[in-house]
Amino acid sequence: MSTPGHDVNEALAALARRDAELGGEASELFGAPHGASGGYEFPDFEPFTGFDREFVPVTTFLPRLRTALGNRVHSRWGDVSGRRPRSGRARVVTAEGWVFFVGAGCTLHAAAGRMVAESAAAGRADLVYGDSVHFGGDEPGQSVHQLRPGWSPERLRAHCYVGEVLAARPELVDRAGGARRLARCSSHERALRLAESAHGVGRVPALLYASPHDQRMPAVDEAAVAGHCRRAAIDASVTLSGDTTHVRVVRRTSVRPTTAVIIPTRGVSVNESGSERVLAVTAIETLLQNCGDEVDEIMVVFDEETPLSAREAILVAAGEKVRVIEFRGEFNFARKINIAAVRTEADHLLLLNDDVEIETPETLQVLRGYLEDPGIGLVAPLLLFGDGTVQSAGHLLNPAPFDLYRGYTVESSGGGEMLKVAREASSVIAAVALTRRADFVGAGGLCEEFPGDYNDVDYALKLALGGKRTVITPYVRCRHLESKTRRAVPDSGAIARLGARWSALIENDPLGNPGLQRFEFIWKADVDTHWALNEALGRSVRWDSEEWRALQDSPDRQLHRTMYFPHKVTG
Repeated sequence: MSTPGHDVNEALAALARRDAELGGEASELFGAPHGASGGYEFPDFEPFTGFDREFVPVTTFLPRLRTALGNRVHSRWGDVSGRRPRSGRARVVTAEGWVFFVGAGCTLHAAAGRMVAESAAAGRADLVYGDSVHFGGDEPGQSVHQLRPGWSPERLRAHCYVGEVLAARPELVDRAGGARRLARCSSHERALRLAESAHGVGRVPALLYASPHDQRMPAVDEAAVAGHCRRAAIDASVTLSGDTTHVRVVRRTSVRPTTAVIIPTRGVSVNESGSERVLAVTAIETLLQNCGDEVDEIMVVFDEETPLSAREAILVAAGEKVRVIEFRGEFNFARKINIAAVRTEADHLLLLNDDVEIETPETLQVLRGYLEDPGIGLVAPLLLFGDGTVQSAGHLLNPAPFDLYRGYTVESSGGGEMLKVAREASSVIAAVALTRRADFVGAGGLCEEFPGDYNDVDYALKLALGGKRTVITPYVRCRHLESKTRRAVPDSGAIARLGARWSALIENDPLGNPGLQRFEFIWKADVDTHWALNEALGRSVRWDSEEWRALQDSPDRQLHRTMYFPHKVTG
């Protein structure tokens, strides 16, 4: 593959100028601390029973009695078998100039109209969803909350994470087919059709409705997703998951883009059964085994101290696709990536740490499918530790970049079954990440002021500043042996620099929720009940409440990647 004719130093300088430009813009918009969004309320059931009669139609006596009693529908926790489209006709009501589609069994908050109107007033959203509370279950007084993230079109294709209640402007309802037609759709199809025609989608970060406990999980309609993909001209395979909890959408690529893989390395080896194994060799071998035909260049960036034996083994593994770049100077992961990126003309860049093992066949095909969407700028797989537990399911800025579900078993489904589906995230670990080279250049590459930590967070947020989304997908899995190459220690200087650019976003993650427990790295409502913990983990656990509270009070909870809580969970 040909290389750019321009001078490398000039290209690096251009990246630095663009990064500084975007960094200045980010600092102006988001650098000042805004403080966490406060005032999230977890009310009892009363706000969902005091309606204006003009707002909610009078229902028959028995449904009203069932609702008033808290919809004590008995369903074993975690039973999600047989997830089918919820086909019950939605009620259509109006308030404050909005049309509400209210799913069967759902009861609106008395102030739902006002909450939606106030939330949408500041933006251009003509479609709005919110959080929900779900009563009933196996235990007296049991209630759980579904706290929904910001707008995630990729996740909506997987399941109806926006819930059973939607509010839309009348003009949008007309564009999407009319209220009567939409009311007859499944909740998943209704959400997809409205989103397709919406000018903007907003979220009310508050409890908008209540429903029975067994309706807390997202509904799924495979046929609706297939129809949506046809209407949106998305060429993809659409299949229902084996447990029927989500629809898996895997795009096909229209053309075969060229891909350069960038691997910085210093030739670290590990001793296994008395013999040395070079980690970068394994990274390259698993890459070529799973997607060798999709790789055009393997750009290996050698540190000065890389042992000769490791160099030779890496070159043999990479074969004829290898390009060698020598790096001199102090450790700076971001600069290593940038130096390689400006030396290639490939369409896509796969950033790959030398301590990664790619597990999934056709990894590159799946990842590059997401980049068929011009609105997606970065995509990464679910990262596992060497023992198979989760390293990162994307970042949650809460209010530091925490790796979601770090240390938990890969079988955990997560809050709202988020770990099962592809979805937008504010940022991801760039140990394995695919991006367009044009987007990389347009965002100023990786900021070299973050030589170790947070260059990936900063890059994803720069992409978002330009309107590009970041996606994390569990349909590709890689193992990251990070602990074998360096110890993850919070860098206070990097945290300060990150805050100078992005403080307001980090304190209030647009893809988080203000009702989540702060300084936590699981999707857990800020209520002290074992029900909330069960919902966050997607499974029942045994937990001593005093130990839980003591853990939350520990100052260590505020350190980035101080992730010892999972080791105390059993179940």
